Amino acid sequence: MAVSEPGELEEDVRATDGRVPGRRGIATRRRLLDCAAELLTKTSYRDIKVIDIAREAGTSPATFYQYFPDVEQAVLVLAEELAGDAAYLAELVRSDWRGDRGAQTARRIVESFLEYYDRHRAVFRVVDLATESIMLELTGSSSKIEGLIQVLRESGYEILEVSRTGRMAMRRGHHTSLRDLGLI
Repeated sequence: MAVSEPGELEEDVRATDGRVPGRRGIATRRRLLDCAAELLTKTSYRDIKVIDIAREAGTSPATFYQYFPDVEQAVLVLAEELAGDAAYLAELVRSDWRGDRGAQTARRIVESFLEYYDRHRAVFRVVDLATESIMLELTGSSSKIEGLIQVLRESGYEILEVSRTGRMAMRRGHHTSLRDLGLI
């Protein structure tokens, strides 16, 4: 399950020292990312070492360090690609829902999302663990639901009020923005 589509434009790719790599350097960086993604399917994120990724890619740790300061940064790039790859799902949601095409659109969205999830399953697992760690750090609860409830309580239910106000305005035919609600 290697990630084969580059998520970044070539001009956005930089080595750790700031230089812009050439075609071969971009291919090497991509191979390192693909190998990191492959290792995530079989190994816990916390157990993956730079040497593992470099060995899998047929290169040296020094080469890895030319593109990433550590394994975490490589995984973050994979997570950014995951987000970037979701753009086509958004396009599907914005496609035609009228008449008989609605069922076809819904089917394409479900099939595309399942394919997207399968392609990025290992990275999703790491992102999910990170979310759990952040929730534990912020709220003292590793349960995402309990943590969310605690955040809502501590915010004085402002989030729920904004949602209620926005829904009421939309029912009246008004489109509200965060600025209209006094939040920015």
